[in-house]
Amino acid sequence: MSTTGHQAVLAYARVLRRRWRWVAWGALLALGAGIVGLLVVPPMYRSTATVFIRTPGDVSRVVDGGDRYAQNRAGTYVELAGSTGLAARVIADLGVDASPEEFADRITATAVPGTVLIDVAVDASSADQAQRTATVFLSEFAETVRVLESVDGAVMPRAQLVVVDAPGPPSRARFWGVPTLVVLSAALLIGAVLGAAGAVVRSMFDRAVRDPRDVARLAGAPVLGSIDLRSTGSVTEDARLVRRRLQSLTGDPDRGVIAVTAPHDGSAAAAASRALEAVLRERHESVILVDLDLRSRRLTELLGMEEVPGVSDVLGGHTALVAAVSDHEDGAVLSAGSVVDLPSSFIDSAALPAMIGELRERYAWVLLACPPTLSAADVDVIAAAADAVVIVVRSGVTTDSELLETAAALPPPTVSAALLDRGSDPGTFGLLRSGKGQVQ
Repeated sequence: MSTTGHQAVLAYARVLRRRWRWVAWGALLALGAGIVGLLVVPPMYRSTATVFIRTPGDVSRVVDGGDRYAQNRAGTYVELAGSTGLAARVIADLGVDASPEEFADRITATAVPGTVLIDVAVDASSADQAQRTATVFLSEFAETVRVLESVDGAVMPRAQLVVVDAPGPPSRARFWGVPTLVVLSAALLIGAVLGAAGAVVRSMFDRAVRDPRDVARLAGAPVLGSIDLRSTGSVTEDARLVRRRLQSLTGDPDRGVIAVTAPHDGSAAAAASRALEAVLRERHESVILVDLDLRSRRLTELLGMEEVPGVSDVLGGHTALVAAVSDHEDGAVLSAGSVVDLPSSFIDSAALPAMIGELRERYAWVLLACPPTLSAADVDVIAAAADAVVIVVRSGVTTDSELLETAAALPPPTVSAALLDRGSDPGTFGLLRSGKGQVQ
């Protein structure tokens, strides 16, 4: 296999591994449809038999004993078995209400290659009817061949049909006489194939970001590390590695102000803020979470602090910063505060840099949970007062264009780094941007 072909196979394998649910759901839905079809479609039963073409009389005295004559006739007899004339006579014998064409469709005759045998299958709506119909059909079939092969003045016809395997107990069959197990297996296979095809087609038109290499390419940033945003307590070694690299962004490994945002999802920014706070607090006790998303207030709701004073009260001059900071199991928290009508006017006020400056003096690390970058115009104001900005990008959800627009909306930095959240499903990426240091 060529290098290009090998890469293509690997690409398809990655798609199916990432979208294995498409394959599974396709197989299950097709299997369910097959089961429903089996329940809805009336059952059919099949009775089978085998006849032998015997060539008595003068024909059997030839060199090949009439075998070639019988084999040549087999194809004709197979066509004869499905004729409407023969079907009409069987219908008359059985006394059933059916048209010759409909009845002929229930008869299947197949010549066994290299032999003088013909396999016959008869379908009917009940087991008894299938076996009875097969018996009557074979009788009429043999009689029709006898009449056609009889020659005036000859004692014996040139060929006869002899039943070697009489109609046995019928087996249940569905969908054009196919056994139930075969139908369900085929439905499962077809569903899996369709699901795989759907996964490939979906991936061809999918612009969502998944690969950290794509994050680095789109934002011009190397990968910083990974954090599980679902984790609210335990700190992993991967998170500690992220902490060490994060500390290098601010120019001072012991303190800094980090703004956290996302293109459209305020919940992602809130979760990322908590995850970063947990790993920083392991080394530094002086860490504070600040909810600057005065619109959705996701971090405040996540911590259950809706009724306490916070950012809006401090910026509005109603509460002192010291009085607004609350103690939480996550550490020090400054909630969003009271609900306000015009959040942008508070964020864009001169009081915000002053508040962040005071927080910088009081705490070693300040984590600012910001509103979504593409949904609000506040992030650039916050970013100007921060040492680094974290853009959280949901894997499989955020598109490449959203990532580009988000990166372009921030103040132009000189250093960028990528943070991968491999704990979320399907996953999350984060992009860290800073103008204060270089990530090694």
